[in-house]
Amino acid sequence: MFLEGLGVPKNLDKAFICLKDAASRGNVYAMGHLSAYYYRCRLYTKAVDIAARSEASEFLHTIPHGDSELVERFA
Repeated sequence: MFLEGLGVPKNLDKAFICLKDAASRGNVYAMGHLSAYYYRCRLYTKAVDIAARSEASEFLHTIPHGDSELVERFA
């Protein structure tokens, strides 16, 4: 919500905190957004670490094939 400003004012600081929290609990979408955020900030090691964690996640199989929203958003 804070990342896109959906229903609340856009706030990247709050979005970052929420993404970190959700990613630490195993949310694969949050890991993808967080990895993309780190990549845009040129924090490549952190981006790769988060991406590797998401790839190893037991929940990765729950994402529908063809869900390219993250790829399109950050391309």
